[in-house]
Parts: sequence; structure tokens; C-alpha cells
Amino acid sequence: MKIQTFALLAGLASGTPAFASDAPRFSSFSYDGQTQEKVAVGPGQYRNPILSGYYPDPSVTRVGDDYYLVLSSFAHYPGLPIFRSKDLVNWTQIGNAIDRPEQLDFTGMRTSQAVFAPDISFHDGVFYIVNTCVECKGNFVITAKDPAGPWSNPIWLPFEGIDPSIYWEGEKAYIVNNRAPAEPPRYEGHRAIWIQEYDWRAGKMVGESTQLINGGVDISKKPVWIEGPHIFRKDGYYYLTAAEGGTSVNHSQVALRSKSLRGPYIPFAGNPILTQRDLDPARPNPITSTGHAKLVQTPERRLVRDLPRRPSVRGRLLQHRPRNVLVTGNMEGWLADHPAEGPARPVRRHEAETTRKPAEPDPDQRRFPLCRQLRRQQTGDAMGRRAHAQGALLSARRR
Repeated sequence: MKIQTFALLAGLASGTPAFASDAPRFSSFSYDGQTQEKVAVGPGQYRNPILSGYYPDPSVTRVGDDYYLVLSSFAHYPGLPIFRSKDLVNWTQIGNAIDRPEQLDFTGMRTSQAVFAPDISFHDGVFYIVNTCVECKGNFVITAKDPAGPWSNPIWLPFEGIDPSIYWEGEKAYIVNNRAPAEPPRYEGHRAIWIQEYDWRAGKMVGESTQLINGGVDISKKPVWIEGPHIFRKDGYYYLTAAEGGTSVNHSQVALRSKSLRGPYIPFAGNPILTQRDLDPARPNPITSTGHAKLVQTPERRLVRDLPRRPSVRGRLLQHRPRNVLVTGNMEGWLADHPAEGPARPVRRHEAETTRKPAEPDPDQRRFPLCRQLRRQQTGDAMGRRAHAQGALLSARRR
């Protein structure tokens, strides 16, 4: 990968005098890399991570026998990659939800200013993605009858905050997301989780907003950045899972539940249900910062957790964020990834919990599932050309 990066840098630096006087220009840039996983996969097993590289903030939904996945792409274009799988292990990219500048224009935006933590769901023959574009107009919904696209232009939503997701109950939809608390913030990072009904036929929010979580699992401990919420219903309970602790080494996943959709939500006594913050930071080959997970139910009614994680090198977090999958167990009537006693432990390899045995991919395809491609938006704007060229260089370096 170093050779490819140097070749691109040299090409930008040693062009003709006319090229050197203008912003870098390109119409397409593609590259691939090779995964680092060396664990041999035995019968009835699969290898984590199931997607290596730049695949953060996964959201997954099942439609029939197919699973569909959407991931963050920040300010890179085309945005919000969409994947499909039959077994939650082997994935194929089928499109990008953001593939036209008229949908979202990332010109000049930094990584944290664009789209992250999307949520995908399906209802009445239509796929929905609800997401945030921080420096656009905020939160929005896009739809498609075919998850491969085309996806609609955004329907902009009036509430503040980030990380919206849709919970469907019958013919009603509710959006749950991170917003400011219903009181002056008590400390830095004090946020809240809210819910409000979404009229999916009219494309607008209706009714009152209700605060479900103030601060986090235990506000007396000053938890920070409760975010990425998802709600699902099982065995008479509404489960709310969310990330807590920020996206650095204190990142975690927590769970609460309620008999009523609008609460009150009672925290699981064994929270967090997933984290690596209790492990020795000096351990070899550490995996850190796991959170922003979502549960999906298989046809056999098993619940599987889909999550991103980060490797760490000498205490520095990398933008390289591969995607893992864990099978979630049931403990004392709750759903958890680890026993109530003791810290959560990372899982590197787990027996498969699917009915079909996943085929081991061809070794050549164990490189990133497809070449990452970055295309310049056809705006004709010099700043846009420069921003997308810089994005390509950053992504190449991250590989």
C-alpha cells in the first residue's frame, strides 16, 4: 500500500506546469488492500472481522432471507455504502445510497461534518435510511424500493441532534435519536435519547417528543455521549441499546428495557453489555472502542449483534474501523454479550449460529470486498476537486 500512496503523491507533485498551477484533478481513483487476518476458519466457524478496513457504524436489517447493511462514509463520495448478505458473514456491496450531488453536497467538508451513523430499515416494500449530515441541514430520511438504488433525495427532519434510527410498530414509525437533555447540561458530554412519531406516509414528524434516557445508564456517574440508539421489541419488552462513553477507548454498548415504548427504561444491571475499556491497555494486538452496535433477528429467532471496532497502535486509535458480528445470548431474561459478573471480553472468533454453513471466500477475495472508489462530484468547483483529492489521499493512507 505504501507504493500506491507514494505513486499517487508523486503524480500530484510532478505534473505538467499547467496541472501544477491548478487544484489536483481526477475523475476516479480506486485501490484495494489485503486484510491482516491469519486465523484459519474451521467447520462451523467464521472469522472476525467480517469486513476489514473502513466500515464504521453498521446498521443492518433483514428482509426475508437477505440481510442489508449500511455504513458511515463521512465526507467521502459516493456515500453510505450498501451491502447484502445471506448469512451475515459474506457480504457484497450493491450500491451507495448517496450517489448524486443533488442529494448531498460534501464540497469542502471535513470528515466529521458530513454523514455518519446511518440506520436502515424496511417497511411495506420500501427501504428507509435515516441519518444526519452535520453541516448540511441536519437529520434526514431517504427511501428506495431497491436497496441497490436509486435512493430518493433527502426529506429533512426538524429535530436537532444526531444518530437517528427508526423503530417500526405495526403501521406506525418512531424515530429515536441523540438530542440535548431536557435541562441545562450538567457537564461536558451530557446528552439524552429522545423518541417521536414519524408519519412515514407524509414524511414528517408528528406528536410530542419524549425523553427516554437522560445522560446515560447512571447520570450520577456523569456518563458522556449517549448516542446511536436502537429500539426493538422482544418477549413483551422494549429494549433500547445505545453507545455510551464516547468513541475513544471508553466506548461501550449499554442496554435498557421497558414495558412501555415511551418508558420508563430500566438499565441492565450488568451494563455495559460490551466494551474493552476494562482490559489491560498493554495487551498485545488490542482491539478497542467497540460500540454503535445494532441487533438483528435471524429467521431462527436468534439475535445477532453487528458492531464496529478499532485497532490501536501504541495508544493511537486508527481510522481503520472493521466490522464484527457477535451472537447475542440470553441471561436472566436479558440479552447480553457477556456474563453479568466481570468485564466484557472481545471475541476474535466465534462458532457460527446460522443454518447454512458460510463458504470460505476465495483467498483473492479476502482482500477488501471490493475496490474502494472515490469519484469527484461533477460540480466544476475547484474547492470540490481539491476536497475530494484530499479525501482520496487520506483514505489511501488509512489503508
